[in-house]
Amino acid sequence: MESARLKVESDRVLRESPELASRTLSFVDSTMASVEAQSRSLLEIRTYRTSLGEWISRS
Repeated sequence: MESARLKVESDRVLRESPELASRTLSFVDSTMASVEAQSRSLLEIRTYRTSLGEWISRS
């Protein structure tokens, strides 16, 4: 139900303000890229943490 309302609202914004819709899309793309980069960094940190923990347990 909420997604249907959001779709109707999105369509209205596209009709009434294509520039706003375009800027919003750019913002969402930028946010997604940032989250993806943070996720990669977090995965690298977790991998390092696991490797370090294994190394310590073997010592």
